[in-house]
Amino acid sequence: MHAEDLFAQITDQLIADIETGAAGAWRMPWHTLADAGTPTSVDGRPYRGANALWLAMVATARD
Repeated sequence: MHAEDLFAQITDQLIADIETGAAGAWRMPWHTLADAGTPTSVDGRPYRGANALWLAMVATARD
């Protein structure tokens, strides 16, 4: 998957959640995500930048 496709998918999901009300009351997720630590790939390398934030947000949303 290309980065542009991933960003489009994330944007589409965020818009859909906002429009359907599934997003609920918006809160700053990074306040609680910091406790989860940095996600790592299967070979142990830490994800960086938007990847780390996105993975942590998805993990939190899915418990």
